[in-house]
Amino acid sequence: MPPIRIPPIHCLQAFEALSRLRSVTLAAEELHVTPSAVSHRMRQLETLLGTRLFGRSDFSPSADGQAYLVQVRQDLQALAQMPGQRQATPSAARLRLAVTPTFSRAILMPRWPPFAAPGRRLNWCCRWPSRCWT
Repeated sequence: MPPIRIPPIHCLQAFEALSRLRSVTLAAEELHVTPSAVSHRMRQLETLLGTRLFGRSDFSPSADGQAYLVQVRQDLQALAQMPGQRQATPSAARLRLAVTPTFSRAILMPRWPPFAAPGRRLNWCCRWPSRCWT
């Protein structure tokens, strides 16, 4: 039995965005990639699946593309709800810096107040030599 080939998630995300937006440019902007990357991802996905997913003129999903799109959307939604996939809120954001005391005092400390928003937890680590990561 040959191994099952699972499409790369970046291809599935590009497929979903292109199906929804019907524009390579808009899909590329949403995914923060180039339009060429979206096209390459669609070609990779279609090659892997062995079927055309879009009508090339207006990027409307083909019959196979429509059926596959339903499953892809459900699966991406399920992945988004998995533990550990939560978006960090600004109050839960963590900033860790390892700098020398001189740099800390001369550069960072004068610029620190804008980062200290109410409810935001900040940890400051300054040692010599800088060994905060161990």
